[in-house]
Amino acid sequence: MITKKTYNKLKQYEQHLKRGYKGNYVFGFLQKDFDELIEIYKQLGFKERLRYNCNSCNLRLLSTLGKLYYEYEEKEEEKRLKKEKENNKKEEE
Repeated sequence: MITKKTYNKLKQYEQHLKRGYKGNYVFGFLQKDFDELIEIYKQLGFKERLRYNCNSCNLRLLSTLGKLYYEYEEKEEEKRLKKEKENNKKEEE
């Protein structure tokens, strides 16, 4: 699971994460993007050695981080809806 800080860092790469995780492809992925995402990947404790010039590595990086990104997003949405539901219940009472 990632933190809000990590989620916010990943947000700027959402397009790449979506392609890698949901679309299972890589397109327009630059070396500088890879370098920044690989740092996040390592900070999260992943040890696998990935290289930019390897398409499989790029896809693995994006799909791994994309999975964590979208799981975090779903959990936050669930929390928001639960809180909203509780607030509506209180207003009705």
